[in-house]
Amino acid sequence: MAISYTYARYKKGASLGARKRSASSGHSSEISILVVGASIKAGIPFLVRAGFIAIPCPDTNSALRKLSDHRYQAVLCRLDVSAKNGMKFLNIVRKRFPEVAVVVVAKPGELHRAMMAMIAGASGYIQTPLRSAAVSSSLKSALKKKWLESALLGLSDDHLPTPALDNAA
Repeated sequence: MAISYTYARYKKGASLGARKRSASSGHSSEISILVVGASIKAGIPFLVRAGFIAIPCPDTNSALRKLSDHRYQAVLCRLDVSAKNGMKFLNIVRKRFPEVAVVVVAKPGELHRAMMAMIAGASGYIQTPLRSAAVSSSLKSALKKKWLESALLGLSDDHLPTPALDNAA
């Protein structure tokens, strides 16, 4: 079963309360974001407040397994996530899962690496420290970009966000 975090539990101060979703239900009507790496787990409350389903993932190897098992619309990851280099991970996701938007998180001194990730196919980047508005707007922009790209390339759109993404909180 996938675990998604709800904002209500964060607000009450509970320890990352989770709402379980059955693996068979999928994520087609809601936008699911795979958050890769413990260092950016702090972004989960921002995603939930913006109306996304945030699924934490400890490393790139488990992220690739989760991407194979379920449909996610986006991946949020650091450039230096464990096990595999962030750029290598980006290339693997881009080749195996072309419909998934990848948004990289970069430290202020890593702006050149973020730009290289964008050139390599990332749909967006966010600079740390993570801020609610930046996380939300960067992901919405990346999802719109990926949706348009997929529509132009003729990829299946049964799991992509619709242009009505503007109505998300």
